[in-house]
Amino acid sequence: MANPIVADTEVDWLLPGSPIRPADVVRRIELICTRVPDLYAALLLVHATHQFVNPGHLAVVVKRMRPELQSMAEPDVAGLLNSISAGGRPGFESVLRHKSKAARPKTPLPWSSEN
Repeated sequence: MANPIVADTEVDWLLPGSPIRPADVVRRIELICTRVPDLYAALLLVHATHQFVNPGHLAVVVKRMRPELQSMAEPDVAGLLNSISAGGRPGFESVLRHKSKAARPKTPLPWSSEN
C-alpha cells in the first residue's frame, strides 16, 4: 500500500485534497500571467497548477490578467483552458482562432463581472 504524501513544503497547495483559497488562487494566477509572456505557456501553467479549480472560475481570473483575452467571453476562455488538456498547442490555437473571430452572445456567470 502506498504511503500518503505529506504536505510540508511551500508547494503543498499542489497536492490533491489541499484546500482551495480563492485569494491565493488569484494571487498565483496573477503571478503566472505577469511573468509568462506567451499566452499558451501561461494558460498551460495555470491549468496544470490549478486542476482542482473549476475552469469557469479560472477563466474569470485569467481574463482579467491577460489583455489579449479581453475581447473573448468567459466561456470561451474556459474553452481555451480545456483545449490545452484535450489538444495541446494545436487544439489551443484552433480554439483561439475560432473563438476570437466568432461573435458569441454573452452568457453571464453569477460570479462574473460580465452581468
